[in-house]
Amino acid sequence: MNPAVDMNITSQGIHPKVVNRTQDSFYSHNGKGINLTRVLRHFGMDSAALGFFGGFSGRYIVDSLREEGIPVHPIQVEETTRINIFLNDGSQEYKFVGEGAHVSPEAQQELLKLLETLPDFDYFTINGSLPPGIQESFYDEILEVCRRRGAQVVLVTGPAAVAPPPFVEVVPVVSAQDMFEAVSARQDWADFIFKAAAVADYTPAQYAGDKLKKKDGELSIPLNRTQDILKHLGEHRRAGQVLCGFSMETQNMVENSRAKLEKKNLDMICANNLKVAGAGFGTDTNVMTVITREGMEELPLMSKEEAAGRILDIAMGLMVK
Repeated sequence: MNPAVDMNITSQGIHPKVVNRTQDSFYSHNGKGINLTRVLRHFGMDSAALGFFGGFSGRYIVDSLREEGIPVHPIQVEETTRINIFLNDGSQEYKFVGEGAHVSPEAQQELLKLLETLPDFDYFTINGSLPPGIQESFYDEILEVCRRRGAQVVLVTGPAAVAPPPFVEVVPVVSAQDMFEAVSARQDWADFIFKAAAVADYTPAQYAGDKLKKKDGELSIPLNRTQDILKHLGEHRRAGQVLCGFSMETQNMVENSRAKLEKKNLDMICANNLKVAGAGFGTDTNVMTVITREGMEELPLMSKEEAAGRILDIAMGLMVK
């Protein structure tokens, strides 16, 4: 929703109070959503670009995409689409990135109406930063439009302290067996499965309805192995499905996570080290490494919402392949 023109400039040093001549300049239409659309087109998948465009830079992006054969549905805004400058002085690069053109409430409603009237589509992706004027609640409005058009999202969750996202089917569970049954019953129709729940590996062999009173001597509680949900999904997956697991480690994170990816027949696995500040539970941030069969990408410290968006980007790329 926040496209840009990237201007890459090379010069021999930067000096104050004089004219600094550049050796070359390269312009490109950019933005995460723009890039995803171009990748899909490269792999022969029909796609269209939606977004907010303004001024000469906005026209440049729209015209460039159409020259590549990509349909564009532009929403016009008053301000000029941002131009990001990347200046290389021969030894290092300086990055100047704008926040984007302001998007009025009227333009936002125009995009929602456009979504209502577009021909049927299989996927709708939102990529990149929110431009000025748009609040995060706009995501909820987009989700509502997609829900009315038939998008299906199922969240199988145990007891949680946060409210579930709007417009999704929530399946509450209590035990590991409950989750196994809920997930396995829905696995065939899902195109993407993200197995983020930290399910217990063992469960008590017997349950007591009342408090167990303290006795003299030692106490042993026999445990039974729970169903390995992720392994079951990997063994019974259908063709074309993208399966993503999660891995929490305290040592040998990459090696252990790669082994888990192979053992459980996954497409990708998101690994984090609980000893790293800002990663894991009890925080709004994460530091994650996403591992696929082709390689891995180390994500820096970011909000969990941003991390979720990057995970979706990578999963979509695997679906294209």
